[in-house]
Order: sequence, then structure tokens, then C-alpha cells
Amino acid sequence: MCEDTWKVEGQVFNNLIKYYVFDVDGVLCDRGKIIDPEFQRWFVDWMQDKNISIVTGNTKDKTILKIGREIIEHTGLCFFCLGNTIYINGNELLINQFTLKEEEKQFINDYIKQSTFEYKTGNHIDIRTGSVNVSLPGQDSLEFHRDLYVKHDLITNERINFIHKLRDNFDRLDAGIGGDVSVDIFLKGCGKEQILNLFANGHVIYFGDRDGEFGIDNKILQKCQILPFQGFTISNSYHQLKEILLQL
Repeated sequence: MCEDTWKVEGQVFNNLIKYYVFDVDGVLCDRGKIIDPEFQRWFVDWMQDKNISIVTGNTKDKTILKIGREIIEHTGLCFFCLGNTIYINGNELLINQFTLKEEEKQFINDYIKQSTFEYKTGNHIDIRTGSVNVSLPGQDSLEFHRDLYVKHDLITNERINFIHKLRDNFDRLDAGIGGDVSVDIFLKGCGKEQILNLFANGHVIYFGDRDGEFGIDNKILQKCQILPFQGFTISNSYHQLKEILLQL
């Protein structure tokens, strides 16, 4: 389990403080899109007197492109690459790094080759710190290709089938659906749920959009129901998020 890493770092946040923790895609912005400018301005104002964290499967640079530098700079605790890259007040920690084995690489490449999706633009595998993102249309695909893949995946359940097979074939790996067109692969226990170890018994309110057995937010949302935390599943992106935040 990856939580041993947290004990080594010795960082535990004040359990008397309320922490708001946000996923990015599908929560702070629509999946595959950049943040809405009007909502961005509202959120920056709202977060000024609060303890805010974000957790995303993406890298820091790509997250800045999606939600802007101002939100990142006003966030004391940022989790990237599913919590395997952490920034605490601007200081970076890298944990749970791993390298794909040859048989794991072959499995992923076979998955890409065997896909019946018509449009493959290349650059399908993005190696990140502690995670690997696999996109069938390709990392640089156009919105047109992404929209087509969403329809393709709904019909074929391609990503769910991939996760099933990966879990069956590789004991050390797990995976989840995050965005609309990709799968995030990581070491077991090293998904988003691992970040809750850092807050000890603090009061965490988590907002994610991908629940269900294969969703990348499923385990952290489940853990928030067991621990003295709160978890909200967002189905209508930032529109629903804003309504919830105004009521809390």
C-alpha cells in the first residue's frame, strides 16, 4: 500500500481545519475543456478565505492550462498525477514512481492496436509521475475525435473491458476512468484515495465526478463515506458545484 510513503514524509494537516478538495475535469471545468472565465472569477473570490486543495490525474503544467495559474497559486496543497506529485506551498514531492514492465507495455500497445476506433492520431501513452495515461484517440486529438470516441466507448465499453483485463493480468496495477477518452493506470493503492492519509482526522469535503466501480474518483468518494469526511459526486460540472458551494 502506498500510504507508507505518507508516514515517511511526516506531513499531517491540522484536524481542526476544514479542507475543500476538488477534482478538476468534470468539476472545476467541463471534461476536456478549459475553465469557464466567469466561474473562474467567482471561484477565485470564493476560495480566498478557505483551505483549498486540488487533486487531478494530470500534470501541473496541463492543469494550469485548464484552470489557470491564479487558482493553483492560491492553493496551498496541490495533488497532481493522482496524488503522486504533491506541491505543499510550492515545494514539490514525488512519490510512488514506477516504470512499466515490458509485458505491461505490450498489453497497453495491444489494447491500442486492437481497438476498433477508426481515428487514432498517435501519442497515445503519456508517462507521468506514478501514473500512466492511455488515450485511444491520442493525446493531441481534436475535439471532433474526442466526441466520436465518447460515442464509440458508450457502445463498446472499451475502457471498462481494458480495466477488467488489466486488473486480471497484473496484480500490482490498478486503473480508472477519468476524462472522456482515457484510462489512468497506477500502482494499487496509489490512486486519489491515498491523499486522505495526509489529512489524518481533518474535515475534508471532496468533490469528484467519476464514481462507480471503474471511476477514478470511486475509491476516494467511498473512503469519504467511511471516514469523518464528506464526498460529493458532481454530474453537471461547475454549474452544480457552484450551487453546492453556495449552500455549504
